[in-house]
Formats: sequence, C-alpha cells, structure tokens
Amino acid sequence: MKAFLCIVALTAVSAVPLLSESEYQTQFTNFVVHFNKQYSTTEFFHRFAIFKDNVDYINEQNAANLTYTLGVNEFSDLTHHEFLTTHTGRLPYSGPVDTTEEFAADINADPFDWRTKNAVTPVKNQGSCGSCWAFSATGAIESWNFLLGTKSLIPLAEQQLVDCCRGSTCGGSAGCNGGEESDAIDWVGKNDGQCKSAD
Repeated sequence: MKAFLCIVALTAVSAVPLLSESEYQTQFTNFVVHFNKQYSTTEFFHRFAIFKDNVDYINEQNAANLTYTLGVNEFSDLTHHEFLTTHTGRLPYSGPVDTTEEFAADINADPFDWRTKNAVTPVKNQGSCGSCWAFSATGAIESWNFLLGTKSLIPLAEQQLVDCCRGSTCGGSAGCNGGEESDAIDWVGKNDGQCKSAD
C-alpha cells in the first residue's frame, strides 16, 4: 500500500513534464538572441540554470489553467530575489488603512478589466531603477483622468515623480531607491498635476 501511495505521489508531482536538455538549450539560445544577452563563460551557465528553473515554473503555472498565462521575457534569466532587488522599489505603506464598509464593498465587488475599455496605457518598463511606485502611481493617475470624462489616455511622466517627489515632501520617497504610490499621488495633487511623458 505504501509503495502505491509513493507512486501516486510521484505521479502528481511530475504531472507537468520537464523539458529535455536540448529543448532547454534551444529555448535559452532563442532567449539570448532575442533579448541580446551577453554573458561571460561562468555567468552563461549560471544564467542558463536560472532560466531552466524559470521555464519550469512558467510551465507548471500555465498547466494549472489559472486566470493568467506566464511566458519567457527579458527577466527570465534572473532569480526572484535578483528581480526584486533590481527592478522594484516600493516602500511599505505607512499611512492609515481605510476600514470603512464602502472600502470593503469595493474589494468584494465583481472584477472588471479596464483594458477592455481602453482605460489604461500600455505596459511600461522601469528598467533597473527601483521606481515601481512612480509607475503604478502614474498609471493610476492616467486612468483616473480617463475615467473623469476625458475618455482619452494621456501618458504622464514617471520620471517627474522619480526626480521631484523625494524626501519629506513625498513621504520619504527616494527616486530609484523606492517610494510609495499613495505619497506620489498626494504629491501630484499638491503640485498642480503631473507633466506629460512627451514633455
């Protein structure tokens, strides 16, 4: 009986088939060429191992038939920790938490995808600057402007928040070293708005 349980457990764990070594190599080669990656010899094998782990994770998540689909992108040769330390920068929120019934009702409302109404700008890349806080604040402001009735999306300048929303005037935000979305939105309100990205 124990042997049968062990076999069943092993079958469940390996429900998502791993790729062959040649399939990993082909995918990694395509990844390196597509994203113009350049590694030293030592780094190459390290990045290949990370890439393989990430591909396995992608395949496992996609096999679970979730509401989203993962795929290989320019960050697929980074560990989760490397990505967090080089491409994010959100500081913990220190303000008051809204516990009103209205807020709770909003959280429990049926989900709605504003992309279907063209109320959000395309995905942007913050690069290696820890400015996710500025990008998310900017995205919220862009959509809010759209929903106010303009019905046009105006791309705004994240760089303005990174450069100008700093220190005690902006909740302790520190440019590429992190910040908080609500502090950035508050700063925009106190400073007569946000520049257009084109400006």
